Amino acid sequence: MMPTLFEPVKIRDMAVPNRFVRSATYDGCADTSGHVTDAQVALFEKLAAGGTGLIVTGIAYVHDSGRISAYQNSIADDDAIAGLKRLTDAVHDKGARIAVQLFHAGREAAGFLKTQNRQAAAPSVVAEDPYFQRPYREMTEDEIYEIISAFGDAAQRARKAGFDAVQLHAAHAYLPAQFLSPHANRRQDDWGGSLENRLRLHREIYENIREKAGRDYPVLVKLGVADGFDGGLIFDEGKQAAQLLARWGFDGLEISSGLRGKRYSETEFKTGISRTEKEAYFRQ
Repeated sequence: MMPTLFEPVKIRDMAVPNRFVRSATYDGCADTSGHVTDAQVALFEKLAAGGTGLIVTGIAYVHDSGRISAYQNSIADDDAIAGLKRLTDAVHDKGARIAVQLFHAGREAAGFLKTQNRQAAAPSVVAEDPYFQRPYREMTEDEIYEIISAFGDAAQRARKAGFDAVQLHAAHAYLPAQFLSPHANRRQDDWGGSLENRLRLHREIYENIREKAGRDYPVLVKLGVADGFDGGLIFDEGKQAAQLLARWGFDGLEISSGLRGKRYSETEFKTGISRTEKEAYFRQ
């Protein structure tokens, strides 16, 4: 007999009361330090009270080089833990489970970092790229390892803050999707070329998370499996990527798109609704 949506399920050691999952959505209600606000606690409490079994929060940056918005949550330092604990406590009080989405924007951080006189970095620089025109630079290998470590540190903080799982955001043109895409990743070293090399970042992040957060801790991934244009990641390779990530140990895959995935801009997000109006809505 097939299970129903209302039956419980286990993901590694996480017991989820039903099979409804709220996919991550950027809410833009963090404060300018990246900390949790009352509006966010109210929002996630409402989601949990509505019966969602597992809630995935919106993008939380693991390293300040990957931040994309002034109102984005941080999990890049220990100062964030107390506020995140308020969030997880509110959800657990309503009987739901909650995962935090771990995030680095890669070159997509160029707009926000420009306001700080900093330059975004990516796997490689693509000359005359029709899909991305902002200036950015190629990451060094030392920087790659620094960001891998930042993902592991963030997962360790997530567990301390009470999150039941973490999800790696590897879709929608952000850093892992950039590494996977043969269009965005032109590297000639062990981080580029073959499919397994382009997935090396994903695997190294996974192992770093396991080392720091524990072998029993659920690690999920949102994977872009196709870029949607000639010369980009094709679905057949994306399907192989999904199979490899499952084989390596990721506990759950959410399938999405790659470099042509839906992406927000802060201006677009704010159009038609003020920050005050948005926070008031979430408090209802």
